[in-house]
Amino acid sequence: EVRLLPLESFSRIVKQVKEALGSKVLIHGDVMTLRGEIIIYTVFISDKSNFDVIDNIMLKEGIPFEIHSIEVNYRVDEEFRLDLMKKFKKMIDPHNILNPGKLIV
Repeated sequence: EVRLLPLESFSRIVKQVKEALGSKVLIHGDVMTLRGEIIIYTVFISDKSNFDVIDNIMLKEGIPFEIHSIEVNYRVDEEFRLDLMKKFKKMIDPHNILNPGKLIV
């Protein structure tokens, strides 16, 4: 389970998840910027049976989507990066077999 969390809500959300699942979840976060905003690329590692708990907390906090279900095209903040991704996708996967529909080329 991966989510992009705003820096200002990261600590609050992680606390809720840990209170709900305790040692049943491991949480890893990488700091990055997206469209000028500081965000935490947050990975929740747990049994799939716990994902509903995580999803409910995200919905309550106004973070309703799972990043990997959204096309890459709508998440890239700079056009040149998207162009590079499209170029490499066509070279590596010309028949769109790997993650079809993830990157609209």
